[in-house]
Amino acid sequence: MMIDGVDTSKLRMTMQDLAECNLCARGSKRFLENKGVCFRDFLQEGLPLDTVIAWDDGVANQVVEHILRKNRP
Repeated sequence: MMIDGVDTSKLRMTMQDLAECNLCARGSKRFLENKGVCFRDFLQEGLPLDTVIAWDDGVANQVVEHILRKNRP
């Protein structure tokens, strides 16, 4: 998927991205587990950004916007 000139299919959301958005580890863990994501796997591999975009969630959208800003040409 292309958003604002950024190919999101090659991007992943990581714990670093969540931290850069001032989201704590405990809250992030709870949020991801509520979405059916194993937090341990997330810490090791991240999560495809297209998956996060599909959630269409306020918190997730905040992180998506941050990742897109970091990766704009």
